[in-house]
Amino acid sequence: MLQYFVYNEDGDVIIAGVSPEGYVELDRTHLLNPTSHSGYGLSRVGSRSRVRHGDSDRLVVWAHPAFANRHIVLRNDEEIIRVSMDQNDY
Repeated sequence: MLQYFVYNEDGDVIIAGVSPEGYVELDRTHLLNPTSHSGYGLSRVGSRSRVRHGDSDRLVVWAHPAFANRHIVLRNDEEIIRVSMDQNDY
């Protein structure tokens, strides 16, 4: 089974196992709080309101992570963090 790091829009880093049989979540940790609005809530167009993709304008993290030297660098609209992924650092 191949293992991958997956980063989602909720600020979670997931270690996932992937094989022809499917996806298995091996571990998950929350590293960064979402601060950007998804933009899928109420929208004003001209003088009328309409709903895009439901009425949810939830907070998300849009920025892609960077991986370098056993670290992951993450950012939202308020902060940038660097987290070691080396087990010897803990």
